[in-house]
Amino acid sequence: MTNPGESVSGFGNGFVIALAMSGCIFLSFLNNLGTGKTAVIACIIAFFLSMFLNYMSQQQACDKSNIGTITSTSFMSVIATLFGFGIASIKICRIPVTSVVGPMIVSKKMDVVTGGNAPPMKAKNSMNSSNSEKKCCGTPQYTLDSVEMDENGNMIKAFSYSFYVVFAILFALAHETSIVTTC
Repeated sequence: MTNPGESVSGFGNGFVIALAMSGCIFLSFLNNLGTGKTAVIACIIAFFLSMFLNYMSQQQACDKSNIGTITSTSFMSVIATLFGFGIASIKICRIPVTSVVGPMIVSKKMDVVTGGNAPPMKAKNSMNSSNSEKKCCGTPQYTLDSVEMDENGNMIKAFSYSFYVVFAILFALAHETSIVTTC
């Protein structure tokens, strides 16, 4: 049981680790390490940071530590990190994050759509074709590949990957803390 008057917040403590993981992902992508190496580095960092958090949470809640429980629950963070990378590796899942972050980084108004390596294309006219006097200037549409091939593409990719990894890590750390703090 938790000591009287104390509580352990897996989400609150995990937020710090999630921010550290996000920084790790940004540094890895900005140094062009690639997705595979970044995932390995992120898993190793997630495991050790999770072990530290679990140790501290167990010490605070139980006044003792069980290294077996701490180590076994820390693997949830590794699985969550791989799960976050897996979701982010799906192109269609990166489009929402890229649509939000892309215009701030690329400094253009854009709409990111699915597609191949096609050059940027103009949006289709949403107006009725019978009304030819009014021309509608649509927001230019870019494919995800063309935005990620831009000079700031690694930063956009880093935002997408860190978004999914952060939420996966938060979920894992909240679950880990609930297991570790059971005395």
